[in-house]
Amino acid sequence: MEISINEKILLSIKEVAALTSSSESWWRGVLRGGKPLPPGLVVMRQGRCWKISRASLYAWISSGQPPATPRRRGRPTKAEQQGR
Repeated sequence: MEISINEKILLSIKEVAALTSSSESWWRGVLRGGKPLPPGLVVMRQGRCWKISRASLYAWISSGQPPATPRRRGRPTKAEQQGR
């Protein structure tokens, strides 16, 4: 992937939310650790701001992988036990 001089390499949460059509609060939850981070995403912190690599974001979008689903805490339900 070629990056022109005018393109930003690191994107803010607001820009990532606009590119992925998801809410800023969802991305903040991902970065805070409340939700699992999409696989292969490069995330950096600059001061108080989180930045996400444009190249890794485009790679994740083009791969078509959904974000990892969080594991449930606690005992499995009866349906989950019977499903194993």
